[in-house]
Amino acid sequence: RAHALSFRRMAYRLADELGEPRREAPGDLRRLLMLKAIVARRRDDLRFYRRAAGTRGFAQAIDAALAEWRRHGLTPEIAEERLRAWDAEGKAETPLALKMRDLALIERDWIEAARPRFVQAEERLERFVERVGESAFFRGAEVWVDGFADFSGVERKALLALMRAARSTAIALCLDPRDLGEDAEARREAIAPRPFVACEKTYWRLKREAREAGLRVLDDLALSPAPDRSRFGKAAALGAIEREFFRQVPAPPPDQWDAGDPVRAYCLPTFAAEA
Repeated sequence: RAHALSFRRMAYRLADELGEPRREAPGDLRRLLMLKAIVARRRDDLRFYRRAAGTRGFAQAIDAALAEWRRHGLTPEIAEERLRAWDAEGKAETPLALKMRDLALIERDWIEAARPRFVQAEERLERFVERVGESAFFRGAEVWVDGFADFSGVERKALLALMRAARSTAIALCLDPRDLGEDAEARREAIAPRPFVACEKTYWRLKREAREAGLRVLDDLALSPAPDRSRFGKAAALGAIEREFFRQVPAPPPDQWDAGDPVRAYCLPTFAAEA
């Protein structure tokens, strides 16, 4: 039987299976009110954000910054370790160091206030990493991962833990197989920016981390459509635009272009005019 699960639903599925207490994530309004209270109490302790702490929209900005912080697996402890290293290098008063110090301070207070009653999605994924090996549902499963261009640090940890527990894992990424071949370096220089650069970085990062984790990595399976089955098989001009749009030096138009191909570029002043 197939199950379609996001990372969040996957974490909740494991928690339910193992009988962990069900703590809900705080709603947006509750989370912002709690952050406002923390910032108001800590305002005099802030270094980088002190002047901005009382401005409109500051709680929303801090909420977004901490959400990004958690997605990449950062914690107050990791921040403090980095701050000690910067202090030893004489960089403790740089804007980046002061900003990280303030975020770590707010995040620590947030954890103390929220943990007895609420749970963050990232905390669920951390529990998933620790306990997925105990799951009868995930152990020995066949896993397919699709629809992603990138994974956060916490998501990659969860994915590697799932790989260890599963029988097999197939990950589909949208990229040009030619960017991974022998002439990949030459193509990177010829095509910049590249449309699939995020997927390329994800591809190399996942392969490296899987091998470092001792997992067996099979050969790639590159799926390429037949020339006469491409989505622009009957519109050569559109197919050429898709292939060459990001190339710094476009290839010459192919001979099979029809001189009457209806491709025109228009420059309009507003989105409404375009519509």
